[in-house]
Amino acid sequence: MASASLLSYKKNFRASPVLERFYTGGALVVAGDGTFVACACVDDVKIVDLATGLTTKTLKGDSETVTAIALSSSDGKSLFVASRSLQIKHWDLTSQSCLRTWKVKKVIPYNSSSFCQSNQCLCFFYILILMGLRFRV
Repeated sequence: MASASLLSYKKNFRASPVLERFYTGGALVVAGDGTFVACACVDDVKIVDLATGLTTKTLKGDSETVTAIALSSSDGKSLFVASRSLQIKHWDLTSQSCLRTWKVKKVIPYNSSSFCQSNQCLCFFYILILMGLRFRV
């Protein structure tokens, strides 16, 4: 019995990464420099570091499924997200803040999106181009 009182238990543990769901299918975009991927996870957008495989940022959605994602090719810091709620959100990836939100009055959700060559026009597609947004990055 004397040996039982000499036992000590470990009091601190090293944290280990856990597997976490970061993609549920649908929209995704890979950064031009190949460092990260932005992908739909139900109504959120997860930013995943491709070198480590860890989620670095989570951009909260609006409770509707994300249908399209576009990443600015000029700086890679502007992200546009469209969802089934017919909202388009402009996110700044460095500050993780939503800069602007558009509510579209069409009843058709967008399936894909793309920037034009000049990087000043963003188009969301559903068989035909539905909307072009002009902006300055």
